[in-house]
Amino acid sequence: MELLAKAHLAAIEPSLLSARADVDGLLHLSGKGTLAVSGATEIRTLSAALAVQTAKRLSPEIQYNPKLDDVVFRVRNAAAHMGLVDSAELRRAIGSMVRVVDSLVAASKWTDRRDFWSDDLLPAADAAAMEARHDASARLAAKLAGATIRLRELLASLSPAAQATVRSSLASRSAGASIDHDERAKCPVCGEQGWLVCAVEEVHREVDTGEGIFSQIVKRTAWPAIFNCNVCDLDLEEDELREVPDFPYSFDLDLDDGDWEPDEDYIRGR
Repeated sequence: MELLAKAHLAAIEPSLLSARADVDGLLHLSGKGTLAVSGATEIRTLSAALAVQTAKRLSPEIQYNPKLDDVVFRVRNAAAHMGLVDSAELRRAIGSMVRVVDSLVAASKWTDRRDFWSDDLLPAADAAAMEARHDASARLAAKLAGATIRLRELLASLSPAAQATVRSSLASRSAGASIDHDERAKCPVCGEQGWLVCAVEEVHREVDTGEGIFSQIVKRTAWPAIFNCNVCDLDLEEDELREVPDFPYSFDLDLDDGDWEPDEDYIRGR
């Protein structure tokens, strides 16, 4: 998972692999190693978790959720450095690892999933993916049941008019968390409008204005990562969202008229 994430970053821009504040590493990776003081073998790269986080930032379709998937690194470190393994955590880590690796393979477009795993490992990868999806479905069912109970308790002592007022008031609140974009979506429990909290991927093109070359946004794609509802307090994470048929895997955002402004960070050749 770590090596795939780093290979994905290297294919985009090798200098992305450099650890923060490692100036010599940045010089080597950007093709200016002759200016570095230390040798190339002393390069310090991103940590495993940060490499996957950065890969997802640049390719939001990568199915990585730090809250759920960092178990992969915890299990690896415990086994490698302490010789400790918990069988339940190991199964969960393998499921997460397969899901993230599959999405990295798809995002990188170097090969397909079957060729990556090979005939020997593909059955085991399929079984791990199926078990992980079953776990996500089980968590979703538990969260839906919990939200249903909370909603019933919230409204139990209220008249129909008061229930409508409470529902409307709570639903009008802003999203509890935010990444790049918040999108209204119908809650599968209470039917009110909750929030899909999304990362946004932007596609740019270069525009020559005569004064310089600027970056213009030509497409914006939202990738839902979280759903929360302020009425019944339903809170779903990325792998659980995929088990709700009415939630989109991704969707395009409208571009505002003239959705670009000359940005000094993008000026070239002025």
